[in-house]
Amino acid sequence: MNKYFRIVFFLATMTIFTSVKLIAQNDTLKVMAYNVLNYGDACQGSNKVMRNYLKNIISYTQPDILGLVKMSTIKRFPSDFNGNLPIDFCDSIVQYVLNPSGNISYNYCQYTNEARGGDMNVLFYNKNKLVNIYTRVLTVNVTDFDLYKFYYKDSNLANSHDTTFLYVVLFHTQSGSDATVRNTQQIATFNALKTRFAFLPNMIMMGDFNLRSSSESGYNQMVTSTDTTFRFCDPPFAIDKVFTYPASWQGSATYAAYQTTSTRMDLIHPNSCGTDGGAKDWYDHILFSPWMVNGVNYMSYVPHSYKTIGNDGKRMSISINDSTTYGKNLSAPADVINSIFQLSNKYPIVSSIIVKSNTTGNSPNDPQESITGIAELSFDANAISITNPSGNILSVRINEKLLDKKMEISIRDISGKEFLKLEMHTESLLSKTIDISNMPKGFYFIIFKIQEENLSFTKKLIKAE
Repeated sequence: MNKYFRIVFFLATMTIFTSVKLIAQNDTLKVMAYNVLNYGDACQGSNKVMRNYLKNIISYTQPDILGLVKMSTIKRFPSDFNGNLPIDFCDSIVQYVLNPSGNISYNYCQYTNEARGGDMNVLFYNKNKLVNIYTRVLTVNVTDFDLYKFYYKDSNLANSHDTTFLYVVLFHTQSGSDATVRNTQQIATFNALKTRFAFLPNMIMMGDFNLRSSSESGYNQMVTSTDTTFRFCDPPFAIDKVFTYPASWQGSATYAAYQTTSTRMDLIHPNSCGTDGGAKDWYDHILFSPWMVNGVNYMSYVPHSYKTIGNDGKRMSISINDSTTYGKNLSAPADVINSIFQLSNKYPIVSSIIVKSNTTGNSPNDPQESITGIAELSFDANAISITNPSGNILSVRINEKLLDKKMEISIRDISGKEFLKLEMHTESLLSKTIDISNMPKGFYFIIFKIQEENLSFTKKLIKAE
């Protein structure tokens, strides 16, 4: 081989090697849960002022999945009298708070309020990395406990046709010294997951648990289940091994760096909303399924990434911005510390997930979802079938259980770009053909939404010509 061809061969080899290395490169998803204390109402302050505080916090933390719990209720439709805030309130958060905060482009999941409660939870996500498939209500008790399904935008998805899914459960339990209601809420949610799944897939359960100790029955059932495939793991205990069970963290200095309530020592500063007393309670948690502990399906918790933002471990019985007792709080920039103090009486918590690129297409099968629960139809995965792979004409066959239903059909590629959207009424129709000739060859997702039942589910489609 002459010198010229040796150089060309070397450069070509290095290019291929580098390309493969880039394709197989890992990614990180940061997850954040935050009780925002009726964000949007007038108690804390004007919306313009509050959103600037939230913007400071998000600019600093840069989460890819952001669960805001205990938001003031947002209208789900124009005549929704249970909503205190306008129907476009989440859009204003995306526009003025989240999307200007950096390189992350945010969107939000469908929010619910079946409970007709005074507050609600909303999940935002980085749409550059994730596509939201659905929101489903698991249980209703005082507030809604929702399940969200995503898939990761793996750069290899078009070739591997092997999707990595992620599920998130977001909730806020009943507060107060009496644990009866919150135990009922957590147990019902846990049981709803056991009904839906044969075992836990890639799943995160997070929010404000309002816990006083690990002995509370709702939390205890989730983290000590005898069925290890249904045992959630609380990172500081089961993964990072910082603490061991049993644990009682209320007012305990042992857990000082993990306490999330309260950011404020005095009840009247900066206002009279929320609770006082400084950081003496650990209410907020992010739990992970066994798959995410062991990295079974391309996603795994990053060890020791669980943090309470703004808590330097010296906040027991003092405010987050107190500088006289133990010195200045240097755990975050001063404007972030002040924003956390002003926005809520809760500290935000974060964790990180490593996502491995799927280069082989050989991932373990996710547990098949059983379609049961609140506001859902009782039918199996074959209620709708499609020709797959498909040519220019897609055939959809509908089970009689779905007759006389309004259905929305959306087809998206792996980046989330929508190629087709149509509505149909099944009436007595058992099959339908759809012209997809304008779509290039490739891998797609078809999302079916049954409007009356507040239900949606997804099927994969390969267009072959």
